[in-house]
Amino acid sequence: MSDEIVKNVKKTRGKLKPFLPGNPGGPGRPRKEDTMSDCIREYLAGEVKTENGEKLTRTQILVRGMYKKAINGDPSMTRELLDRGFGKVAQKIETTKKESFYDMSEEEIDAYLTEYGIDPKSIK
Repeated sequence: MSDEIVKNVKKTRGKLKPFLPGNPGGPGRPRKEDTMSDCIREYLAGEVKTENGEKLTRTQILVRGMYKKAINGDPSMTRELLDRGFGKVAQKIETTKKESFYDMSEEEIDAYLTEYGIDPKSIK
């Protein structure tokens, strides 16, 4: 670099202050606006009085309604309550196919190659 450029850089570098004093990290990420799910959670967390004077959250009222439907034989409500309360049942998937050639015996590799029209002896 020429001396003139170095002098200009030194002069201007002191003037460049990307952040305000007392805020070394900058403004940061702006606050996320309330989403629909945030609004629904807040609404369902609110308490209401039932006809018999009991204080319940709207979520508790919904769960009671779902329970009544499940008891009266609605299978979708039964499934929903059980899934939400205890988690969905894990499905086991069994495969009989080997994952890679490293898992196969030499005979299995030869059979695989033969199945696709490749002579195993031509590779060895």
